[in-house]
Amino acid sequence: MTVAASVFERLEEWLRQKGVPFTVLRHEAVFTSEQAAAVRGTPLASGAKALVVKAGDDFLMLVLPADRKLDSRKARAGLGVKSLRFASREEVEQLTGLQPGAIPPFGSLFGLRTCCDPALAENTSINFNAGDHAISVQMAYADYAAAEQPGLRPAHLTVAEGRATRNRIATRSGQGTVGHLARCPRSNSFAHFASAAVRGGWGSFR
Repeated sequence: MTVAASVFERLEEWLRQKGVPFTVLRHEAVFTSEQAAAVRGTPLASGAKALVVKAGDDFLMLVLPADRKLDSRKARAGLGVKSLRFASREEVEQLTGLQPGAIPPFGSLFGLRTCCDPALAENTSINFNAGDHAISVQMAYADYAAAEQPGLRPAHLTVAEGRATRNRIATRSGQGTVGHLARCPRSNSFAHFASAAVRGGWGSFR
């Protein structure tokens, strides 16, 4: 079994055990947030973009709407660190076993602290890749927040993707750009998780 398949299957098992409603779509492989939104037929802002970064001495996962990007100055302040950079592709694969863009927004699955931008909560439902560039999962934001319990605060610190900023972190690892993240706790709870798919369209599970 591949690591990617294991992540996908664990997501399915966990969601079913918890009775969390979710839908899954198998589609052509997508490698940008815009491509993913188009193939899913969903708003770009509802995409939960999961990025692995090194904040100070620690790696963690940042989760934000796909139409947002990161201002390094505000992100460092929000996270309480002096340095912040994207993990390299090699580091991402070592930490998660996955390629950038295929990572589901559950840092605790990989032993990583998760920080979620509050702007994502403006979406009733969110969409994300589940360990594979060709598999998407949709679920209610409230269910995601209850399951992962990501660190966040009620202040919007994101910048829209189309807005220029001198402090944006350059993307060299293929992970994309992100919005400003709020300070988050040192730990968050997580059980096993996995996901399921129905070929040829969104499949609903409960």
